[in-house]
Amino acid sequence: MIISVTGASGFIGKKLMNQHLKLGNQVSYLTRTVSTPPANAKAIVADLNSPIDQLIPLLSFSKTLYHCAGELQNESLMHSTHVLGTINLLNAVALAHTTNKEIFHWIQLSSCGAYGQPSTHSSIARFVDELTPDNPYGEYECTKTEADNLIIDFAKNHDWFKYTIIRPTNVFGVGMRSTAIKRIAKLIKSKLFFYVGNKNAEANFVHVDDVVEAMMLSANQPQAYNQTFIVSNDCKFSDMVDALASALRIRKPSWVVNEFILRQLVRLCGIFIKLPITNTQIDVMMRQTHYRNAKLVNVLNWAPSNSAPTQLKQYISDTFDV
Repeated sequence: MIISVTGASGFIGKKLMNQHLKLGNQVSYLTRTVSTPPANAKAIVADLNSPIDQLIPLLSFSKTLYHCAGELQNESLMHSTHVLGTINLLNAVALAHTTNKEIFHWIQLSSCGAYGQPSTHSSIARFVDELTPDNPYGEYECTKTEADNLIIDFAKNHDWFKYTIIRPTNVFGVGMRSTAIKRIAKLIKSKLFFYVGNKNAEANFVHVDDVVEAMMLSANQPQAYNQTFIVSNDCKFSDMVDALASALRIRKPSWVVNEFILRQLVRLCGIFIKLPITNTQIDVMMRQTHYRNAKLVNVLNWAPSNSAPTQLKQYISDTFDV
């Protein structure tokens, strides 16, 4: 099997490529830096917005592309990376398959951020599945969603082109850039953590290995063609907090702060000093959004490798100095 990967140096793309290499597959990957590739891998030195002729070698012998490239930090680069880069790569796919009209499968790493934020109070339960209308908020989410729609439109005009859009929730694992989980762990360890309003919030996390598994399960599977899948492993926020406390070997937090009082303190004190908590963070701590993974489970027989609290506990044990 020959596959192509963009974003192969990233958190998810690197693990995906290495997993294919372990299986003995041949991998062509896009990179902006010259280095010695792993065995069975071919480095294509270019970027998403390089001239099309520089992208053709990435695609010529492959029938499967994992498009994992993304810009997480610099908002000024998100449109050129996610939108213009996708347009350029689609044009390269079309040119590479001018004579070869075999099925080409584009697997797009997207985000559940495409579904946006709750339109009502964050503590009201919200259930999201693949039929939920897109309503992205923020430059990253908007540009990733625009790229998804470009791919969908391309498939409508090219019957040999198939796509699968993978939308994970917050991906975690050893090597991730985000420090959100560790920040919570630090608050728990220093006994400064508290719940807001109640303990009913949801934690929307999924392990990187489970995302990679979902992407690989979809590859070249007709039932995955022209489909979007949510990849989630939600749990109660309180179960996540208890798991982190267990990993840190300290007592589980139980303190609950009244929402109204906290928001008033933030509003009044925030005028004079910079507080360690904002109204946006309060919203996140109370959010009860549930991302449903039933379609992925039923169509591709996917299942998370373990419960989110168990995985989160292991992550903190592996990465946090207790």
